[in-house]
Amino acid sequence: AAAQDGLNGLAATLPPVFEGFWERLEALREAAVAFRLAPALDALAQHGTEYERAAFERDFPPGSALPKTEEWLAGIPAPAKDVSKTVAAGVAQLISSTDPDYPLAETLHLDVERLENLHEQASRLATVAAVGLMVKQALTKAGLPVHLIAQVVDEPSLAPQQQPKERIDRSDEPNLVPVLRTGRGGLVEPAGRLEPEDQGEAKAVQQSQDEASPIARRMLPDLFHVLEPPVPPTESVQTVIDGGCSAVCAGAGVPWTDSQRSALQEAARGVLEGTSPVLAIMRKRLGSALAAAMCPDGRVSEMTPSPAELKKHGLAAVALPLVQLATAGRAVCEHQCKVHGPRLAAMLATM
Repeated sequence: AAAQDGLNGLAATLPPVFEGFWERLEALREAAVAFRLAPALDALAQHGTEYERAAFERDFPPGSALPKTEEWLAGIPAPAKDVSKTVAAGVAQLISSTDPDYPLAETLHLDVERLENLHEQASRLATVAAVGLMVKQALTKAGLPVHLIAQVVDEPSLAPQQQPKERIDRSDEPNLVPVLRTGRGGLVEPAGRLEPEDQGEAKAVQQSQDEASPIARRMLPDLFHVLEPPVPPTESVQTVIDGGCSAVCAGAGVPWTDSQRSALQEAARGVLEGTSPVLAIMRKRLGSALAAAMCPDGRVSEMTPSPAELKKHGLAAVALPLVQLATAGRAVCEHQCKVHGPRLAAMLATM
């Protein structure tokens, strides 16, 4: 029995010991790799631009034609002579385009993988924004309070916060309790005082009516991730939408009827299948927002356009992913200007 206990003790003790040794070995290996790569990374950071430009000029010597790049620059609405602004507008247009034959400039070949990823994200953002607009209209028709709708379709920082009501000293009226009547405040004389536990319960009920369900608040962000490739069936996506709407309505005591559910599903189906005109509008708005945010003068960190402008155009629901997308797009623009800036400037000067 003692020997068996000893074996059991070893069986319980040795695995963590070996795991600790393995973790230390992994840390040493990573440190050694980082030490060996450090000089190469430093050299790449210092001379990477020159290397890429030289590699590009081997395939397209200076003075040779770049037909796709010329077509791309010519297709940018009102191209500016400023290279960085023109590139920003062109990359934003490329990311948000739905044209399969959109010209891919020769200078963008090294960024193809990144651009494809950004294009897919922009497509999802437009879809989620369009669905958010449909949800907002459906919940408004259902009679849901405006502040709850804002918590569902807007980012939390954009949702209007309810201002705390000014407290009135009614110490001389101990038997009067302020309550909310239909559309106005009033004072009623209760049959008896509220006990402490009743007050806590009433407070919890009021708080639940002032805050949307966590399921509903997470609906659009969850939808953005659900739509990642491979895209799930439309019915599965609509289940997420219906679950969020049902949750926020149930929490507010507002009925969510079958007819309202069916109308929203029909409208959302057109968005999810790419046939809704609302989706086309949201794509154009997204492209404009991206162009503004990716412009060298744009304030990506401050979410250009402003939160109020995003809310006005129905893009508030995707504000944070939009900032991330614009930041990644700006990195592509900066790379283009560093490597190909002089050549693009010469081409713009002849247009």
